[in-house]
Amino acid sequence: MNHSSMSRRNLLHAGAVGAAGASVAFVHKPVLASQPELPVSGSQPCGFYRFQIGEIPALVVTDGFASLSPPHPAIAPQATKEELEKAFDDAFHPRDRANLEFNILCLTIGSDTVLIDTGMGPLGGPTSGRALANLRAAGVEPESVSAVVLTHAHGDHIGGLLGKDGSSAFPKAKIFMSKAEHDFWTGPSPDLSKMGLPAERRSGMAQAAAKSLASLAKQLEFVKGGDSPLKGLTIVDTPGHTPGHLSVAIESAGSRVFAISDLAHNHVAMFTNPQWTIAFDTDPAQAAATRTRIFSRLADERARVFAFHLPWPGLGRIGKHGTSFWWSIEPWAWQA
Repeated sequence: MNHSSMSRRNLLHAGAVGAAGASVAFVHKPVLASQPELPVSGSQPCGFYRFQIGEIPALVVTDGFASLSPPHPAIAPQATKEELEKAFDDAFHPRDRANLEFNILCLTIGSDTVLIDTGMGPLGGPTSGRALANLRAAGVEPESVSAVVLTHAHGDHIGGLLGKDGSSAFPKAKIFMSKAEHDFWTGPSPDLSKMGLPAERRSGMAQAAAKSLASLAKQLEFVKGGDSPLKGLTIVDTPGHTPGHLSVAIESAGSRVFAISDLAHNHVAMFTNPQWTIAFDTDPAQAAATRTRIFSRLADERARVFAFHLPWPGLGRIGKHGTSFWWSIEPWAWQA
């Protein structure tokens, strides 16, 4: 067989594979209540990913994802629809939807099994609530989890703390969170007026957070920026998305990963223009200022970054071009 026929055969084979792949769509669960359901037609089997941070074995498990469809104005309300679409087009991002992954980090630090956030749990729809099953598939039983670092009290981060019966999903775990965050959501009237969500949705978020935190009161311990609740973990205050939003710096044997949580929800919009925000920000101006400050630092340090909402498995680095940034996905490693 000559080169031209072999090339043609390879191309035909690649086209057949591509066509088959195109027929397998992800499930899209709308985040905003007004959005229509999208059809279920398939799923991917991989639910966890192992890597290493120095001497710390690390594991990412997916709780699933949600989808904003259409993305605007929930994403980048400061921009016009056309400006956001231009940024998406330049990055080969679809115009009609933006997926928000729910990437949960699990660390083994000595005898401790530590989670950073917990996903939606029973609060989620058909495309989320998979964290416990994926933890078990990776060999981690909920009873073995000894610590949870809660970056903030939105449902996609706190929902997995409780089971369907309302009991603690991780009964032996200490739950570390910001006191400012706790007090905000458990107070009489948390100010959500700057969020770009309907009043009913804002009220529901506040009620769910207060109920969950009350149920877990005996497991809570408060931390603030600079604290080190476990060896190798340093808490960093990154307010704006919520008043007590936290990030976590993880260090071991000269290796470092910075878990940014919700400093970014999309790998194009918030990097193209860090002033572009999302409807779920409690204080959009502060969120943008914090993002710009932290992104600049991480870009200068060429730091390895873990992101809760960015493309699976959420590992990468942040580059900088002028006043814009860009997300460089870390290539998948077949051996941790």
